[in-house]
Formats: sequence, C-alpha cells, structure tokens
Amino acid sequence: MGLLRMESGFMQTEYALLIHDNALAILNSHDLNDVLEQTVLRACRLFAAKHGFLYTVETSEELELKIGIGAFDTFIGHKLKAGQGIPGRVWQTGQPLLGEGYVDETMRTMLNGVLTVIAVPLKANQHIIGVLGLAFATKVEDEQNLFWLSRFAELVSIAIDNARLYSATFEMTEDITRWVQEKKAFEKMLQDKNTEIQGALEKVKQTQSQLIQQEKMAGIGYLAAGVAHEINNPLGFSQSNFATLQKYFRSMSELMLVYQRLCSKVQAEIPTLQEEAMQIAALAKQKKIAYILKDIGPLFDETNDGLNRVGNIVKALRMFSRVDQENDFAEYDLNEGVRNSLIFARNELKYIAEVRENLSELPAVRARGGQINQVLLNIILNAAHAVKDKGTEGKGVITISTYADSHFVYCAVMDNGTGIPEEARKNIFDPFFTTKPVGQGTGLGLSISYDIIVNKHQGEISFITELGKGTTFIIKLPFDTSKGAS
Repeated sequence: MGLLRMESGFMQTEYALLIHDNALAILNSHDLNDVLEQTVLRACRLFAAKHGFLYTVETSEELELKIGIGAFDTFIGHKLKAGQGIPGRVWQTGQPLLGEGYVDETMRTMLNGVLTVIAVPLKANQHIIGVLGLAFATKVEDEQNLFWLSRFAELVSIAIDNARLYSATFEMTEDITRWVQEKKAFEKMLQDKNTEIQGALEKVKQTQSQLIQQEKMAGIGYLAAGVAHEINNPLGFSQSNFATLQKYFRSMSELMLVYQRLCSKVQAEIPTLQEEAMQIAALAKQKKIAYILKDIGPLFDETNDGLNRVGNIVKALRMFSRVDQENDFAEYDLNEGVRNSLIFARNELKYIAEVRENLSELPAVRARGGQINQVLLNIILNAAHAVKDKGTEGKGVITISTYADSHFVYCAVMDNGTGIPEEARKNIFDPFFTTKPVGQGTGLGLSISYDIIVNKHQGEISFITELGKGTTFIIKLPFDTSKGAS
C-alpha cells in the first residue's frame, strides 16, 4: 500500500484485513528466527520501506538488533540501552515514535539517506519484548503509518511470543511424558492466543467503524439535500419580497418627485396649488400608495423572519458539526442539541411524523457537544424510519422529552413506529448489525452512539420497545462526562 494516506472507510477496512492476513501468515510458523524475519520483511512490504529493523529485549538493560533489512543488515548484533536512540526511547516509554534522522549515533554515517524513522513496541503479557521499526528516504508527517504499524505489531507480538514459548518448550523437554504434557498445555495456549487475535481484530473493526462514521458526519452527506432545501425556502420568499419592496420604492420615488415640484410651485405660484394637488392625488391612487403603505410593514416582518430562519439554520449547522472541537469537553446544553438536531432532521420528518417537544429546564453538562448531537440526530432519524416503515395513514408521532435528577440529565425519544423484533434486541448495539434491507443501512449508527454515550461520556443508552407499537430510546448523561472518559 505504500506510505499511507487513507481516503475512505473502504480502503481502511481493506488495509486492516491485509494487516490481519499477514499477521496470520506469520502465526503459522513456530520457528522464532523465521517469525522475526517474516515480521520485518512483511512490514517493509506493507509500508513500502527499503530499510527495517527488529530489536529484542535480551536483558533488563539491553536491546539487541536481531533482524535488519537494507542498511540495517550490517548492524546485526548491535546493542542499545533504554533511552538510547529511537529504539531505546520506544523501549523506555512503551510508546510508538515517529522521528527524523538516524536510528542511533553509531549508525549516522551508514544511514545518512534516511529522513524518517517510525518505531513501535512489541508487547506480550503487558511486557515489552522488542521494538519493530522502519526507515524511509522521504519525510513522513502522516501518523497513520504509525497507527497501522502499531496495529500490525499488536498482532505479530502474539506470533513472536508464541514462537519464543514454542522454542523454550522444546529446549526444556527431557522426556516424552513431560513433552506430551507441555505440548497439550501449549496447544491450549495457542487457542487462547488465537482468541486474543480475534479480539484484536474486533478492535480493528470498531476503529474502522468509528473512522467511517466520522467521515460520514464530517460531510453531513446524508442530510445535505434536506439542509439545502430548508435554506432555499426562506431565501426564496425573502428575495421575492425584496423585489416587491424595490418596485414599491420606485413608485414612492416617483410620487416624491411630484411632491418636490409641488413644494417649489407653492412658493412661486399659489394659484396652481389646487391643480398640482389633484395631480398628486391621482398619481397616489394610480400607484396604490395607500395599499403600499399598508402592505410594506408585513413585508418587512416576513422578510426579517425569513432571514432569521436562514441565520438559525446556519448557526445550527455550525453548532451541530463542530468538527474542530469534537474531542474537547465543554459546557453543553442538551435542549439546544435537541433543537439543532431537529432543524437538520426537519426535511426528513415533516411528511412522516409530528414532533412533540417536552423539554424541561436543564443544567449544562460537560460533554463533547458535536458527538452528542450525532447521537441525537441518529436516534431521531431512526425513529422517523420506524414510523415510515409502519406504513399507517397520516403522520406518526415522535415525542422528545428531557429531564434531570440530582446527578444526571436525560433525553427520551419515543416513536409509535414498528418496534424492534425480539430476535434483534440483544444485538441492537453491535457494530454492523442492522435490520434494514441490504443497501439501506450500514449497521454503524447505534454502535457508534453506544460508544459515544457509554465509553466516551460514562453515560447510559437503553431502550423500551413493543412490537407494532413503538420504541423509546433513553440517553442518560452525568453532569460532568469528562471524568473517566476515554
């Protein structure tokens, strides 16, 4: 794939599967040297790197270069202490590192063509067992390379640990009976490690679903047509009103010119006053000045209302997306979030359901407002779809209520739609699970909502449903959601 620059959720998923397949291929080998060599070779191929290295922890004080590709091939056996060079710093901190320049002072002359080095820890059972790194002749600023190399390292660490355990088992085996017993234990360990790999893959899938959802929400693509329609409607009558006002103004201007001539003649020719006055009266009647004066006030009011609506939609758009602040905790008004979400959902709702708002006075909470808005919009749209799918005559009803107790604020979204089938209820928050037909849903909305409310805001999301009668989703948020948030 080369230096990574992911452009879509599909490419990210494809890359995650590619990394997983390469890790599984390495896991099939039990020879430690082969596993280490395959780890570096496959990492170089995956990231299009000409140089690669793998240090292992040999003692509590030293790392040793076991595998070197490209320029590192001549440094096999090279040793580093904790904090020394890029590998030593990764070992010391336990964190991935993207750095510029050489790996270590002793390699400076041999690696003078290297501009960027990325290195990640290899961990097993909460301990660092080595450091995997790649070197590039170009400057790399995109940290996605570091992210995906870390994911690859998580998986191959299991293979390395397995190979080390496998080698150690055979070295310590002295008799057949003990060898059989340890082999059985080792096979069980392999099964446990495979379970860990499956867990790591699920973690990658969840990461992918979050990235896909972020891309969708950043563009608000699903609602773009609705927002455009809502803005275009008030703008249309505002522009029409202003055209009428312009026509009225021209008529008034013509009349004012006659008034001005009258004033001039009154000063010079009093006898002609009656004739000019009659002319003014006739022109005022012809131009419908009385009607204009009566109609101009409501026109201004209606135009002002239209422009205010445009302003509110634009304000809601800015408040709803807040892409630049989506990871920051700040004061958040849940009622305002409901109102903004309803503005965006209006085009979807207006022909389907009547929305009833029972919004109580609430204290502000500390939250990531953009993310909570995403959850509210998703649940409101789900309610609209449930009402629509029921197919009853006339509009359905969606009731949105907010309330609070001494520690939490709540938002309940109730619809009289189809309800959730019994067999689907236990999986409703699982990633990629959907009850919609193929092509009409990704199955990401509620799983992302669950992650935002429960994991990122330490809250709760639950539902009450009855098949054929409707569903109520309840969001519960603590006053300060930033405490313990992930």
